[in-house]
Amino acid sequence: MSRLRRRFLTATMLAALWPGISAAADRIVLGITAFPPLIAEDGSPGYFDLLVREAFARLGLDARVENLPGDRALRMSNEGLTDGQALRVLGIEKEYPNLVRVPEPVFEAEFLAWAMRGDIQLTGWQDLRSLVVGYPLGWKLYDREVRQAREIIRVRSMEQLFPMLAASRIDVVLLDRWQAMYLTRRAGIDAHPIEPALARQEMYTYLHVRHRALVAPLAAALAAMRADGSVKRIHDLTLKGYAK
Repeated sequence: MSRLRRRFLTATMLAALWPGISAAADRIVLGITAFPPLIAEDGSPGYFDLLVREAFARLGLDARVENLPGDRALRMSNEGLTDGQALRVLGIEKEYPNLVRVPEPVFEAEFLAWAMRGDIQLTGWQDLRSLVVGYPLGWKLYDREVRQAREIIRVRSMEQLFPMLAASRIDVVLLDRWQAMYLTRRAGIDAHPIEPALARQEMYTYLHVRHRALVAPLAAALAAMRADGSVKRIHDLTLKGYAK
């Protein structure tokens, strides 16, 4: 039996004896599908390492993020094998009914197309119709919006995308700004973002339904962090310098 499954069964049994104890029975683990600088690199914490840790600490809870593949992360959270999702678009609860959205946004993501060629111009999703498009499996925004393309290639690992772009196997990569910057730098691939972004969306944390009692307190903690400058401090520490 896996560690996460043992942990879930223990928390479930305790919750049956004492409602509310499951949140405190062990460390809160939120799944995330991300690369630096949104998560840690070489011992340096990423944006969500710090944000999640501080937000839950204000509730007297120990919390961390665990990086997992997109579809797997959602299934595990929905099944209660992790405590939720740190970073997801609005509306995933329609497909994953055991996840409850924390109404305070945690991030505004920019979703861009990235290309090697200089002749590709986009003004909206409809302009992808003549292109071969690649994006990560499990990204619901793209599943919803990319309805017209010459070909759609979904990959299990974001790391596959830019080598495929450099090899001309796809015309554009769809990915958010920060993770694309990390991946292109690491691979030494000179892909460029096509501005403006195809979409900007507020992103949210979701908790498994057994933690429903934490939703309102966590939203209040996140709002307080935004108001007192803690969110900006975390942003500047992890993201601001990375863009240079």
